[in-house]
Amino acid sequence: MMRNDLIAIVMGRNYASRLGMIRAAGLAGCRIVSIQTSRKITKINKIDACSKYVVKAVMSIEPDKKDLVDKILKFKNQNNKNILLPTDDYTASVIDQHLDLLEKYFLMPHIFHTPGRIVTLMNKDLQKKLARDSGMLVAEGWKAKFENGQYRIPSNIIYPCFVKPNESYKRPLKQLMKKCQNEVELTNHLKQVSKVSQNDMLIEQYIEIEKEYAVLGVSMENESVIPDIITMKSDYLGVTAIGEISNIDIIQGLKNNLQNFMKKTYLTGLFDIDLYESKGRIYFNELNVRLGASGYAVTKSQINLPELLINYLLSGSVKHIDETRNFKSLLFANEKTCLAKYTSNQWSFSEYSEAMRHTDFSFIRDGQDDVPFKYFKKEELKSRIKKCIRSFFRR
Repeated sequence: MMRNDLIAIVMGRNYASRLGMIRAAGLAGCRIVSIQTSRKITKINKIDACSKYVVKAVMSIEPDKKDLVDKILKFKNQNNKNILLPTDDYTASVIDQHLDLLEKYFLMPHIFHTPGRIVTLMNKDLQKKLARDSGMLVAEGWKAKFENGQYRIPSNIIYPCFVKPNESYKRPLKQLMKKCQNEVELTNHLKQVSKVSQNDMLIEQYIEIEKEYAVLGVSMENESVIPDIITMKSDYLGVTAIGEISNIDIIQGLKNNLQNFMKKTYLTGLFDIDLYESKGRIYFNELNVRLGASGYAVTKSQINLPELLINYLLSGSVKHIDETRNFKSLLFANEKTCLAKYTSNQWSFSEYSEAMRHTDFSFIRDGQDDVPFKYFKKEELKSRIKKCIRSFFRR
């Protein structure tokens, strides 16, 4: 369905995530504005800006929330409401916190059209409670609160444990995560955390992970579509580099539990649920209240989740979705993450090239929208040259 009068504003920092959302919304008939967020002033990234679906690309500097909101408001339409599609926690939290203003002009993810409700749902304590109530396994957890200049450590922690921020949208994030073997390690780590953050930290019982999964879908308040499950085959800093997408029914009963979980959130929007497997049992890890980095894999498997959300936001009704497709498991590559594994010396160039060759599809290379891949190849060449120069000077 062509919607030449409708603009979808895709926003976020990761160009691969933006590009996947751009293509999905473009296939739904929307014209696309890309708002690229960054922690420093930089040039517009052409990899997603040059997609055939994009009519305009602009930059917004994090964490200037006002700047992002002002950039969004430049694309308001007095006659028809355009669509807001965040691709990361930061942009999702900003539009949720400014929902009262933005909803006058835009259609967007929400919970009961109430500002701050999506941000509240980003709280991992709340997510774990809802997951338990929905019949899923969840690791034991405790909260470390910042009081009187230091973190207060609960006395009943089971070691080893794993520390991570309790709210995923607050920066910084990755560097605060750590496995701690005992109370001394935990105390020392939280001392380091306190130098950069005084937000609550979540301490979880450490469970050895055998497999990691991502489940992506769209929630329409009381109903959700959850067609597939992604098995991580290789990753870089927790983001899937090589993954396998399969129908979610390969794991009996999982879809029903996840649908019950999403019903308790009352979310209208896209989502990504992280799971992991240990000793044959599947555990809930966290909910991302936006489409995850692997979201385009579901679009390639012939279920366009952003289009389903757009249709629901426009009509307010849920249409029957035929999730029946004739496909077996498919292997895919996220080129951006694969390139990061190569540049960080986790892969040689031959391993990187081999991984890319033996997948059924990838995120950036697309015959129907081929210019982004040409710019990605330039990025790849620059990365190879920089790596060779670094290697030369080390020798």
